[in-house]
Amino acid sequence: MEENFTLDENTLPLWLKQDLKKFLDCKNSNVHPNFDLSLYWSELYTTINISQLSKEITKDEADYLRRKYLGIC
Repeated sequence: MEENFTLDENTLPLWLKQDLKKFLDCKNSNVHPNFDLSLYWSELYTTINISQLSKEITKDEADYLRRKYLGIC
């Protein structure tokens, strides 16, 4: 994937945006225990994979999201 790859996250499928929001809300909150973050991490990872497999997002977009939010690729 190109290093200059950018993604307009407003164009993501609704269910992916919702899981991303839940993950970020939990990550940025001091209230939730680490277990909750692990749960939302797993949900987001699964949603990214399903979105890619169902061709709602491209492989490059999925790789970008995994790297940016989950720290993996």
